[in-house]
Order: sequence, then structure tokens, then C-alpha cells
Amino acid sequence: PRNALLRQALADLSRQLQRHDEARLHFLAAMKIDPELTSVYDSWGRMEAKLGNRKRAAQLFRRGLRVRETPRLYHALGVLQDATGQAEAARATFEPGLAQPGEQHNPTLLHSLGRLEEGLGNHAAARVHYRECIETNPQFTMAYLSAGQLEESLGSYEAAARLSGAGAA
Repeated sequence: PRNALLRQALADLSRQLQRHDEARLHFLAAMKIDPELTSVYDSWGRMEAKLGNRKRAAQLFRRGLRVRETPRLYHALGVLQDATGQAEAARATFEPGLAQPGEQHNPTLLHSLGRLEEGLGNHAAARVHYRECIETNPQFTMAYLSAGQLEESLGSYEAAARLSGAGAA
């Protein structure tokens, strides 16, 4: 098809069927039809990351961000950086995502920044990000779960129970 969205849909279907080479051909075709369709960079990059092709994934996310800065691409790149031990780079990626207009309370970015800080042992900073996520996005249950697990790991069992209970409600 000469429609970028349909090509991406074919790529995503091929990815789900684990026909990764076929998916790459469809992603590339979608990109050629509409090089500004950032969802192609995101979806293709996530596929490559899942397959362990982290360098290629990072290239795709960065290329997409050069086309248009989106919170989803910032999130994908930051999570990839954090997973590969590049905590400072991940923080430097999440923060501009949160600085995008209307995204200062983006739950996936706040939660990921909290996870990053927790992984670095910055428990106070992690709490701040989890709390902000919970206060501004009370339906985002992963923040309750992560905050509860943090409190449990620190021996704050009452706080852990309260957070876990609130997230389950």
C-alpha cells in the first residue's frame, strides 16, 4: 500500500507474528512514504530493542525525535538508556520529554524517572516522582505499585501497604 499508516500496520502485524525481517521492510516503506510519521520510529525502535538491537533502537528513537519531539519517543529512548546502564543519559532524555507543552505530568515519564532514581539509590527523588505521578494521574496504578515496593524495600511497611492498597482500589 502507498499509505504509511497501513504500511506501519503491516509492520506491526509482522512484528507480532515474529516475522522481523518482513516487519523491517514494511517499517522502511512506511518511513519512505511519510518520513514524519513518528510512530514508525517508535514502533520499529521498540521492536529492535526487544530483539536486543539496542544501538539500532536508539538510532531509530533519536531519528524520530529529530523529526518531531514526542513524549513517547523520549520515554522509549530514556527507558532504553536506563536499561543499558546510562542513567545520566536517561535522566537527560526524560526531562525534556516532561518539558514538552502539556507533558509536565506525563505519567509514563514521571514513573520512569522515579524508577531510574530508585535504581540509583536516590529514594527521596524517586518518592517525589512517584508522588507527583499519583497526585496528577491517580489512575496510573504502576506508580502506586512502584512507590509501595520502594517503601517496602526501605522497611516502611505501613506506607507500602497504604500505597499498594490505594493502587488496587
